[in-house]
Amino acid sequence: MKKLILFILAAALIALPACSVQENASPELFIERLKKNNENLIFESDSAFWEDNAWFCFAEDNNGTKFSFEIQTDENGNAKKISLACIQTDKAEEFFSAVKSIIKTYAPEDDAEQAAQALIAEKSGFSYFETQWHRYAFAKSESGLYFSAESAKLVPQSDVPLSLKPNDISPE
Repeated sequence: MKKLILFILAAALIALPACSVQENASPELFIERLKKNNENLIFESDSAFWEDNAWFCFAEDNNGTKFSFEIQTDENGNAKKISLACIQTDKAEEFFSAVKSIIKTYAPEDDAEQAAQALIAEKSGFSYFETQWHRYAFAKSESGLYFSAESAKLVPQSDVPLSLKPNDISPE
């Protein structure tokens, strides 16, 4: 009986870390995880660079679609916002394949398919989708496609404080 309890306890200790998702990741670690989720993306590691608190890199998929990544970091070096851009507007299908991979990698608890469909559904050229812990944005124009994923934990939304200015008060 004692051996059975020890076995169950040991199995639980081994299984628990495998189930957890590491929320914070450096840009380099994020890209490594992204490569595993989308083997079609080939990154140009020699052209990646840092500027201020952002990491920039470039990738191309098997169909020749070229992407530009910008990964903004917080003060601890964790990826807080990931932006993807592509100037090949005729490659929307390939672009959304990359978008789904980014969501699966950055926010595995979110439904990547649902988020991508919600972003595509809006016909105005700009769309937004929000979950409990992430905000997504998509823009399409004649000059390109743009997507961003942002952590609500690392980038809290700021609200404008309410105020009553003298000209806001209506006379009675």
